[in-house]
Amino acid sequence: MNLRGGACLVLFEVCVFHAGSALSAERWVDDEGVLSARHVRLRAGLGMGLLSADLGEEGDVGRVHYSGGGGLNVEGAVGVGAGIEVGARVGHRVVAAGSGLRGDEIARLDDTETYGTGLDDFPNPELRVRWRAYRWAWGEAGLEDRLVPPIEAEREVAEVMGAWTSLHIWRRARLDVGFNGVFTWHWFAGGTVLEPGFGVPVRLWANLTEALYVGVITAPHHFGSTSYTSAHTQLLMGLAAGYRIGRCDVMEVTSSRNALEGLLTRVGVGIGVVCRI
Repeated sequence: MNLRGGACLVLFEVCVFHAGSALSAERWVDDEGVLSARHVRLRAGLGMGLLSADLGEEGDVGRVHYSGGGGLNVEGAVGVGAGIEVGARVGHRVVAAGSGLRGDEIARLDDTETYGTGLDDFPNPELRVRWRAYRWAWGEAGLEDRLVPPIEAEREVAEVMGAWTSLHIWRRARLDVGFNGVFTWHWFAGGTVLEPGFGVPVRLWANLTEALYVGVITAPHHFGSTSYTSAHTQLLMGLAAGYRIGRCDVMEVTSSRNALEGLLTRVGVGIGVVCRI
């Protein structure tokens, strides 16, 4: 068993242990955007997907190529106080086609903001800091910074700087909205180029019961042109469902990502567990 597989097993055991402490703690929609001091959140997910590429010219029928793949995601975060949370994530693409498919992104479940991970079996890791600048009776807002460093020379690196807000609606629903500016450096044979972009994640959650909740996810992403690539836009949409048992959540997300004006479509299903300690 590799290191990431062992981490997933340990996280599963932690979730089972803490699930026995209570049938259901606070509802999903009550969760705040930043962990309290000395609190920890652990997450592990598995994602599988199917990528379809339209290879035909305009009006051509039957030239669609399909490939499948999958990936794993393991991440953790800890609250350090003063409204600050720090976290890190790693992934692994477990099926050969999962590298181009980026199956580890599907395994991140409701987190749609993954950039600069490359195309190898072991994607670049992510380090992040989230700060809550302001909180009021029914909402909170702050800033977040994500760094995606390369694990090998001459691989892409990304910096993601954004703002976020969470609105808690009558203790039955929660609306999470963000705006992220993305700066990705790519290494090509002719040199290094900077690709600017942005993402706008929007997630609407509702608790149907104390433990059962559902969500709708959308996230448009736009990437600017460089001397090697043209500008393009992606649109991710998804449906989520989860169930809270004690301090742990079991979540499933079905998503679809369209890119290059519909020429590339990725449909994926992710399932995972999230535990708070």
